[in-house]
Amino acid sequence: MAQWLYSEASPATQREIARVRAHELGAHWVGSYEDNGISAYTGAARPSLDRLIAACHAGLVDVIITFNISRLSRADPLDVVPVLIDLLDRGVTIVSIVEGEFRRGNASDLIRLVAGLNAAHAESRSKSAAVSAVKAAARELGGYLSGKAPYGFALAPETRHTADGDPFVIQRLARRDDEAAVIRHVVGRLLDADSPATLTGIAAALNADGIPTRGATVGKQTANSAWCLRTLDRIVRDPRVAGFAAEVVYADRTRPDGRPSASVAGYRIVRDPDGRPIEAHPRIIDPETWFRLQHRLDRRPTRAAPLDPPRPALLSALGILYCECGAAMKSHRNTRHGFRPAYRCTRPRGVRRPGDHAGDCTISQRALDEHVVGNVFAHATGSDRSWWSGAPLDERRAFVALLVRRITVTKAPGPGCRAPVAERVSILLTCGILVSQVSFAQAKPAASLEA
Repeated sequence: MAQWLYSEASPATQREIARVRAHELGAHWVGSYEDNGISAYTGAARPSLDRLIAACHAGLVDVIITFNISRLSRADPLDVVPVLIDLLDRGVTIVSIVEGEFRRGNASDLIRLVAGLNAAHAESRSKSAAVSAVKAAARELGGYLSGKAPYGFALAPETRHTADGDPFVIQRLARRDDEAAVIRHVVGRLLDADSPATLTGIAAALNADGIPTRGATVGKQTANSAWCLRTLDRIVRDPRVAGFAAEVVYADRTRPDGRPSASVAGYRIVRDPDGRPIEAHPRIIDPETWFRLQHRLDRRPTRAAPLDPPRPALLSALGILYCECGAAMKSHRNTRHGFRPAYRCTRPRGVRRPGDHAGDCTISQRALDEHVVGNVFAHATGSDRSWWSGAPLDERRAFVALLVRRITVTKAPGPGCRAPVAERVSILLTCGILVSQVSFAQAKPAASLEA
């Protein structure tokens, strides 16, 4: 019996409760799927939930434990119930710590399941209406509603009054002096009349000087983040640093998991009916300097022979491929003659902690793909891989993401040294098997997936 905990933003205590419940059921604990930060109500793509359903369809999971049924979904029950009934019909048992068990063929369980989903949906719908009303009131009073404060600013509460005279607290942008100083330094280097710097060079210098990014000062998952060209370009392109009201324009593409892109493509200055920019925030640099900087950045030379647009690779952008230094690795390839596709470490320039590798770290894309796929089939799914060669890339990527938790690549011994892939790569499968040169012989059989 293979069991998963599905828990959206679940604390460790809830996972421990689920582990105890799994032990009581005689289930083999496989792990947890979490869609942290993604609403279960709005209909946004939930990649972890999709992977969990795929695991159930593949017969890898037959028990789902969730703290309560609303953690699975708060969407319209008319959309959700058919999916959950399909899981029940496949023999999957859904266990709620709060509401109890839901099994196939039990009418009472089905009624309780529908009632729980309906209550969760109604609660979220009511909260959504209330939040929309509050945002509308804050917007009317000039509040900042664009999420996190951009670099150089912090959110500051301010009390204003509605038309009826009632006090109402809104959020405004306030200048953050430490970050504002970094922005002024960057702008000064870019506009230096004698020796203007590049964004890439400035990013490397900031990293070497130990100047922290926003993520390094306030983030958990981004605590090890570093400066790069894209980050600096986004900051100095933001009209808000000149005091202007602005709207963020996101890239018109989707992520590998199907969600809309969160990449910032640019900014749109908000203007009054006469076409003049609206000033809504404290200035970090004056508008004249900001417009002069945009002209300077727009005149940057472009590549004589631009690279082909990036194409998805089997292992890229799945959140599973990492370099030995801890940085993610990404696909690096194009169609130029003689160019061999590779995966490359994304560690920013100027960042190197004690013990980290020097220089770049790359590995053949073809060799790594074949090594990973061979081990996945050998240890997790048996020997039948006849379907693999004819499957679309999206299906193959989803299959790998379902069964692989982490891949770690070490740097080659030296320039020109082509060590075997097996000596440079370790693979941790979702079933707990570690595949590496050292532990390969001790790997558990695939049957350990099922009790």
